[in-house]
Amino acid sequence: MRRKPLLAAATTGALFCLSGPAYPAVPEISGTYAVSVSVICQSNQTTGAEGVAPGLFAYEWSIADFNEKAGTAQITTTFVDGSLVVPNAASNLTQGNSNATDAYSQTSSTLTLAGTKYNVVYGLVVKDIAETFMFGGILTGQASNSCAESGTAIRTTSPASLQQPDTPP
Repeated sequence: MRRKPLLAAATTGALFCLSGPAYPAVPEISGTYAVSVSVICQSNQTTGAEGVAPGLFAYEWSIADFNEKAGTAQITTTFVDGSLVVPNAASNLTQGNSNATDAYSQTSSTLTLAGTKYNVVYGLVVKDIAETFMFGGILTGQASNSCAESGTAIRTTSPASLQQPDTPP
């Protein structure tokens, strides 16, 4: 009986150990997720009466209900935001709430939500549904600022709610 060389046997074993479960080509984003998002917009020097745009930062915490069949996401958010650089009377921190229903679609590497295309990385997938995912990209529709947004989403298995605080005076 002829034996395999040790290196060939080790390589075959390593390849076997590295192979994992087969995931769908595009995991579904479907159901309710708790989502944490950070947004940062660059400060810009503009021309004319606009002067300096102070930039912006925002932290958002949301409950997002993704309806895969309809291609929509209903999102309830509470947030804190403010000017990034230039302190002035108009740059105080603000806190608020929002509700929106937006269209979404996805591929194996992108998530498009409300017209903004993000890179997406899927985490754990169970029964073809992404239990976790991370996303990031450049926001579209921002007037004079260049804004980047990144977030993490975790699928919830029980009814989720977001207690929105009152807006401070």
